[in-house]
Amino acid sequence: MGSGLSPRYFRGHVERVWRMRVEFLSSEACRNAPAVRRLLDDCLAEADIEVQVVERLGAFRSPSVLVDGIDVVQPGDAISGDACRLDLPTREQILAALTNAMRGLGDA
Repeated sequence: MGSGLSPRYFRGHVERVWRMRVEFLSSEACRNAPAVRRLLDDCLAEADIEVQVVERLGAFRSPSVLVDGIDVVQPGDAISGDACRLDLPTREQILAALTNAMRGLGDA
């Protein structure tokens, strides 16, 4: 789970391609999930990142946005719990997490 580099072949050369993992976690009864999901799409577009968002429905603090397995609101905290969260992910938090993940490309 998480991100990593994988080879991509281009005109006989191998280049490394960053694989960012973005997840959207929600519980069925959460009324805030649709708005935060739209916000996530807007942030991905603003950051010019094309990635397939993995959507998971279950017993989570909902809604949660994870970038490379890390909660954008409370990094390091467990994501389990079947409740609507009061600390909704913000545009700034999502963009910061996406930007930090993209910076990892230069470190590899």
